[in-house]
Amino acid sequence: MAVHNGGSVEVTELVVAYGGGRGLPTLLLPGATDTHLYASDTHTLPTRVDLQWRTPDGERHQQTVEVAKDMVPKGSRLVMVRLELGTDNRWEVSVDRVR
Repeated sequence: MAVHNGGSVEVTELVVAYGGGRGLPTLLLPGATDTHLYASDTHTLPTRVDLQWRTPDGERHQQTVEVAKDMVPKGSRLVMVRLELGTDNRWEVSVDRVR
């Protein structure tokens, strides 16, 4: 899973939680990408990802994004879930084929 800051402000205390796991708080500068590993014995993607973060004005934000099975490219054996923070301070999700 990759998170990308496509906005113009620094994001602090970013926490990504999915599949029963929770990452450590991360700093994500504008234009930066951070990768979180996701492993599952059932070989299924998480159906939702919970994100929490703080913006430079000190405000805390949270958002849940849904990961739909139909987002996975057909024939994929390995995929990367990509979350991108836009300039509107909202996360968008996409699923890219790795192989």
